[in-house]
Amino acid sequence: MASTSTRKQCANNDGCKQTGVAYCEGCTRSFCGIHFNDHRRALSEELNVIFSDCNEIKDTLNQQITTYDSHPLIKEINDWEKQSIANIQQRAKELRQQLLQLTTDYRNKLSEKLQQLSEQSNDAREHDSFSETDLYQWKKTLEDLKTNLISSSMFCISQHEHFPGLKNISFIMAMTNELFDQTSDNTAQIGQNGQVVTCDASRNHREIRGKTKYTSGVHKIRLYVEHSVDDWMLLGINSESTPLQRQSYNSASTYGWSSDNSIWLNGQRNQNNLNNAIEMKKNDIVSLILDCDMRTIMMTNERTNKKHELPVNTAHCPFPWQLHLNLFEANSCVRILST
Repeated sequence: MASTSTRKQCANNDGCKQTGVAYCEGCTRSFCGIHFNDHRRALSEELNVIFSDCNEIKDTLNQQITTYDSHPLIKEINDWEKQSIANIQQRAKELRQQLLQLTTDYRNKLSEKLQQLSEQSNDAREHDSFSETDLYQWKKTLEDLKTNLISSSMFCISQHEHFPGLKNISFIMAMTNELFDQTSDNTAQIGQNGQVVTCDASRNHREIRGKTKYTSGVHKIRLYVEHSVDDWMLLGINSESTPLQRQSYNSASTYGWSSDNSIWLNGQRNQNNLNNAIEMKKNDIVSLILDCDMRTIMMTNERTNKKHELPVNTAHCPFPWQLHLNLFEANSCVRILST
């Protein structure tokens, strides 16, 4: 039997002097019999709040099922259809089907996560086998579900010209989570969990690739030029099948743009003779859109709003595509931003 000196006092905050006879695995504290029951009742009340939030999200999901026509992108699609009349009616029909499929798939994923949470918390309540740790995790999951549920910006629209007199549009998966993943050598270092690449003090070409492999759909990547002396850098795509190399701009699978106002097709440099100068200066934010379905890539400098578009020959640059940078400057630094 434990001596009086080794017994723990009840951990209740009201100054209880009783001996702690019941131990809580969640908060690792001991309580007297009365206050342990109070402690469990308080935890049960928190669980009730979680069940209430689950029901609220279920109701919202059920409402969304019957209100598909009110999706914010439907009006934009309808307006676009009216402006282009007969020429784009077929495309509008395809886009509605895509949007319905995308939103349905996304809603189903949320429903699955909610169902898992409901089953876990219900089982825990039935067997009275939950603690503060479980409640914290369930609350966090609910907050993530709420955030994703109320967001209407999980998809956005990209406009690009493929046909004379007609602007074609397609959906962009706005939540593309790209990260830097590989470098051709150790003169470039990837940091901050793949969000930043930084070059050393040498002036050498080095290739950097993204982690995501793109084969279908439309995807947007935003990059911030954190440090540059406006000397030379290349941004575009390369094929996963092409080995990394310092002079990656010469690869037959390279498509993109460099900051010396050049266009790169099949690893060949072409001077940009248009009025839209290609710029990637310090503090610039550059958006890169990969349209795998239309076999095109687009770049926009958000400072100048200058846009550039390239068709991609998949015979030279086969899928999967990868984000491709080639940096030459000493101490240059590029960061991937949230889309």
